[in-house]
Amino acid sequence: MSLPQAVTLFFVSPFFVTISSKFIIGEKIGPYRWSAIFIGFLGVYLVLDPDFSNFNFYSLFPIFCAFFYALTVVIQKKTSDRDSLFTQIIHTYFSAIIFSIIIYFIINNLSFSDY
Repeated sequence: MSLPQAVTLFFVSPFFVTISSKFIIGEKIGPYRWSAIFIGFLGVYLVLDPDFSNFNFYSLFPIFCAFFYALTVVIQKKTSDRDSLFTQIIHTYFSAIIFSIIIYFIINNLSFSDY
């Protein structure tokens, strides 16, 4: 996957922020935003190659990254009134480290005994 394609796929994060803010925070989403999200996901479908001839699982990683980034943004907004900035940063970095280690072992089929 090329870098421009990965960056383009990461740009779906505003769509995920909008969708997850409806379910986590309870914000209202109007029909114009839903239609913009739908059109945006059609663009992502085009970037992923509509006939899926060159599709592989790794092309979904920028989309997963955008999804978890959107969750981070929405959760930080929800907890911003009771948590300090330092606490939010520590939680974000700690969870990113944990998930990165888990994904590393899943992708490489490694175990701790291999080290």
